[in-house]
Amino acid sequence: MSFAWFVVGGLLGASVMYVAAKERVWKVNPVIGAPGITDEGYAYDENGVIQDPGKFQGQPRWAPAMWALVLEGSADEGLPDGTEILILDDDDYRKYPELVGVYAVALWKDGHGFFDTMELSKAELEDLMSEREDEEGY
Repeated sequence: MSFAWFVVGGLLGASVMYVAAKERVWKVNPVIGAPGITDEGYAYDENGVIQDPGKFQGQPRWAPAMWALVLEGSADEGLPDGTEILILDDDDYRKYPELVGVYAVALWKDGHGFFDTMELSKAELEDLMSEREDEEGY
């Protein structure tokens, strides 16, 4: 099987490397942090909203990376309805400057397997956790 490497101009001037084998083409190592392409290879618009069809369509560009952290067991809180909470740190702010001023993010799947997200302030997270404690009788 022969492979051919080539670079293609991506959205908004970003370059993406592809490897082609026979009739298939795969994205490999997208340019991380380049405008228009997420770490996972999703295209996003000028507002940072993922445009590719699929489970992250319509979500912020940071959603796939944050969900990957959840899958690695890095969620700070898990709610009974499947919502996962990640409290952000300096690394998150450096990678996703649009999250500066946000304390935490919530991620969950709807009944069809698509993701939804919410940005939370510290007060909003405290209210959410207080409501949870009230419902569970703590």
